[in-house]
Amino acid sequence: MGKLAVLKFGEGDFDRGFSVTLQIGEDGSTPSVEITAKLTQAPTITAKYQEWQLAYRGLGLNVRLEDIAEQITNVNIDNLTENLTNPFR
Repeated sequence: MGKLAVLKFGEGDFDRGFSVTLQIGEDGSTPSVEITAKLTQAPTITAKYQEWQLAYRGLGLNVRLEDIAEQITNVNIDNLTENLTNPFR
């Protein structure tokens, strides 16, 4: 069997941060490790996610006709993805 990791989000929001619980164990068994922590605030994450999402759609992947007007060219999706994930590092 493989390993299973479960991340449970508790109280919080992007402005204050979130309480989280990480459980790790064998798939199908009771978790052998449980860690409780707090993720720091990331108030800009919503805007960065929307920026990433718009750029990703602009690449022409799974685009609906109404999205063509928003099409973006010459975008570096790697940079936008890094901007999106940096607050969690």
